[in-house]
Amino acid sequence: PGSGLSKTLRPHVPLVGDSRDEGHALSIRLDEDEKVELAQAKRGWVTVHDEYVVHGSGGNQSEHRQRRTYVLAYRAGEIVKAD
Repeated sequence: PGSGLSKTLRPHVPLVGDSRDEGHALSIRLDEDEKVELAQAKRGWVTVHDEYVVHGSGGNQSEHRQRRTYVLAYRAGEIVKAD
């Protein structure tokens, strides 16, 4: 219920430096009453979440493998044409 309601992207800023050029980690402010819930995923697992969910992971520790990401987004035709 409510998944179709209008949403607002939560304000966030680069964790290091002043721009995303210096790193991809972002930071947000939490109010005292807000709770962070971890959704741990093992190697090879998949997470599926709304794009407005603040999410992330630790750095890739492998010297020989890249982390892969697959993004599937449903958007209106006029948005796709504008991209």
